[in-house]
Parts: sequence; structure tokens; C-alpha cells
Amino acid sequence: MERDRPMFTFGWLRYSESDCGPPSEGLRFATCAHEPMARFLVGKLRLTPLGMVSLGVVIVGLVHLGSLLAYLLFKPAKVDAFLGYQLGEWSVVAVFWIALPLLIGFYPWIIRKSGSLYEELRQKQVLPDSETTKQLVLTGARSIDWATGHRAWSYGAAVVALLAQVVIFTQGFSKVWPATPEIGIDIWIFYVIATPANMLGFYLIAIIVGRYIATVRGLSRVFSAKEADNRSLVNLHPWHPDHAGGLGIVSDYAIRMSWFIAAAGLMMLLFAHISVVIRFEDANQSAWASFWASPARDPGLLINLTIYLALSPAIFFLTLGAAHRAMLCAKQERLSFLSRQLDSEDKKVTENLPSGEADLSMTVARIKGLNELYELTRAFPVWPFDITTLRRFLTAVLAPIVTVAASAGLQQLLSR
Repeated sequence: MERDRPMFTFGWLRYSESDCGPPSEGLRFATCAHEPMARFLVGKLRLTPLGMVSLGVVIVGLVHLGSLLAYLLFKPAKVDAFLGYQLGEWSVVAVFWIALPLLIGFYPWIIRKSGSLYEELRQKQVLPDSETTKQLVLTGARSIDWATGHRAWSYGAAVVALLAQVVIFTQGFSKVWPATPEIGIDIWIFYVIATPANMLGFYLIAIIVGRYIATVRGLSRVFSAKEADNRSLVNLHPWHPDHAGGLGIVSDYAIRMSWFIAAAGLMMLLFAHISVVIRFEDANQSAWASFWASPARDPGLLINLTIYLALSPAIFFLTLGAAHRAMLCAKQERLSFLSRQLDSEDKKVTENLPSGEADLSMTVARIKGLNELYELTRAFPVWPFDITTLRRFLTAVLAPIVTVAASAGLQQLLSR
């Protein structure tokens, strides 16, 4: 039974099998043995991405319900203001109810993918069934399995979650929360109640980034590894139908990660809209001038936007970089081999032409055939993507920008 096929009886919310047990086939390895949230969410609950998104929406709902009860008990005069801001501003609603669940929805996918990607490459016959491959991926000292599931990723993610929460409260009390319309500084009650959920979200996002880094490092090690006889470990297939030598799997992985960045970009742009239009809008300034002035009022905004603009192309091309080097090396080796064959045949012609002792027609035909093969090889791609893949990447990157801009424009149009 396939591990990645969800059960229809659970409405695509749960996988049919856990992914935390011992490896059962090929190069697949357990991906959540040393990560506590993965053991629970991926191993025990077996959540699919859609199931994780649904869980995120449920958590957001519980946080808002708990916050409403807190305001009713301690700040009853602020209940209407709280509801008007948290449920009345479209960008605030989109941050908590759409962008954040979408972000953490990538968690079960990347946890599973980080342990199955190498097995998929083996099934495509890109990685051989050799002892070298097993040592590198599964059993060797500091293998890819060991590096991917190391506890240091969990500790680092916990530190990131804690620091992020400290930044939220530091900036919130100093500049951001007092500027919240109607409710003002009293919005702190919501963020206090949301602290466990926020830290969980930051932790999961940090783990996603960590798994991505571990996977890229693992792919780099695989594509640069050598067999015992100094041959490349990777077997590329120039005529493979994916037009990437069999590395289309890596291209698909990069596209999936670009959609994760798009979800992160959506959240960051929504925060930008909240900061510029809702919290710090200045009637005496144009929207553009207000945008450029907002980093001084909300420093986190500039940091978030810079990270998004830098990470969007970086994640896409870093994922493909190791595959690019392997494809380029394989192409150069093949061209060098064909070049040596052409030189050998040309030498035969040069040696036999003056004497006229040999029939050179077969040699000339062989040279023509080798030359055609050489030109075909020169046309082999050296990046595991095509125009369609690049278009999908650009769509993912531009989607949050277009979405937020269109929503903001529609709101302005309706308000007039």
C-alpha cells in the first residue's frame, strides 16, 4: 500500500499509514523519529496537508473563542472593538484564517518527502542499488538519514519560536499594538492567549525550513558522490521523458517549496497591508509615501519583505543547484567521450587518405553519425526544469502580490 495515499474515509485528512516506523523498502527512511511534533502529527494522527490546514483553522478558531471569553471577563467594553478588528478587517482575517494554516499545511508533506525523495530517485534509476548509496543515505556515519532527523533541528526550531514570540511582544508593546484601531493596546490580551498557538506555528515553520535545508544538503551530497571506481554515483538518462535526465522529481520538489514561499509571502504582504493601511495610515500621505514610512513605525515589516524577496528565487535555485551540477558534469563527460571518438576516427582518415589503401566511406559515415550525436548531446538541458516549470515558479511567487493588491484595490473601490 502506498504511504502517501490518503484514506477517502477521512476526507483526505489522514494518510493511510504512519511514516515514523522503520524503513521498509529501498532508500526510504523514517522521518520523524527524533522530532516530537512529527511523531504526533505525522506518525500518530497521520495528517495530510489538507488535514494540517484544517487543524490550523481549528486552532485559530479556539484562540479567537478563548480571546472573546477573556475580553468578556476582563475588558467587556472592548469586545466590539476586538471583534471588529479581528473579524472585520479582511487582511487580519486572511492572516490568521488563511495564510497561517496554509503555511503549516506544508509540514506533513515535507516531513514525509524528506525521507522518500531518495527512494523515488532510486525507482527512477537515477540512484543505483549499491552499497555506496545505502551507506550515504541510510547507514553510514553521518548519513543523510542521520543529518535529516538530528535533534538539533528541533532544538533550533524551539529557539526560533521563542525568539519570534519575544519580538512580537517587544514590538507590540512599544509601537505596533497601540496603533491598532479602536481596541488599541488592549489587543495584547489576544496575543497572550495566542502565545501557545503562535509558538507552535513558528516551530512548525522553522522545522519546514530546517527540513528543506537538510534535503538540499542531502541532494548535494548524493549528486557529488562517487562510486568505488571513481564513477559518479548518479546515473542520468539524457533521453528521459521528463527532459531532466530523470531529475524531474527534484524540479517538482522545488515547485512545491516555491508554493510554501508564496504562502509565506502572502502572510508578509498581508502584514504589510495591516501596517500601512490599517495601523499607520496617514490621511496626509499618499499610500506609496505611507508604505515607505512604515518601516520606521514597524521595523519587522521591512525585514519580512526583504526575506521574502531574497528567499523566493534562492529556494527555487538552491534546490536545483546540486542537480544542475550533476547534469552539467554528465553532459561534459559525454561530450568529452564523443570528442575522443571523433578524434580517433579523424586520425584514421588522416593516416589512410594519402595512401588510398583503405575504403574510407564507412569511417566517414561513422564520423557523420558521431558528429550528429555530438550536436544532439550539446542540446541536452543542464537544469532540471523547462519553461513550464519556470512559469509555475513565477506564478507561485507573484500569486501573493496579485492577491493582496487585488483585494486591497477591491476594498478601496467598494469603500468609494
